[in-house]
Amino acid sequence: MINFNHFLADDPLPAPTTGHSPIHVTPDPLIDHGGQLTIYIGTALLILGLAATVGFFSRRVEHALITAFVLSLCLGVFFALTR
Repeated sequence: MINFNHFLADDPLPAPTTGHSPIHVTPDPLIDHGGQLTIYIGTALLILGLAATVGFFSRRVEHALITAFVLSLCLGVFFALTR
């Protein structure tokens, strides 16, 4: 039989204000924080290039891709604003 009292803490839980991360955190040199704009621009160019390439072969598929992109963009903005 398992003794569940063994798994419980003997001390009371700390106050919620003490559980925050330290104020003086050194930035991680391996994370490129300045490259985020480059990724956004590259993603937009990739999506536009994909739509242009598909539109060259089929207009219906291009309209479906553009509609899906606009709807997902609207959904992303909605979730970002309601957070």
